[in-house]
Amino acid sequence: MSKLRERRSELQMTQAELGRRMGIDPSIVRHVEGGRLKPYPKFRRLAAEILGAKEEELFECDSS
Repeated sequence: MSKLRERRSELQMTQAELGRRMGIDPSIVRHVEGGRLKPYPKFRRLAAEILGAKEEELFECDSS
């Protein structure tokens, strides 16, 4: 399970809720959690902010 999914689940938040709060389609959240889509920097920043975590805790951040 991805750390993003774990944290979202801890907060009892659905993919749809996270997507709505981020202003994106929930399918993007699903694809990132499933490893089919690499999260772009704005996605990482917003998700971390909404979930009350650091980007590094939720994502394997690279230098991009």
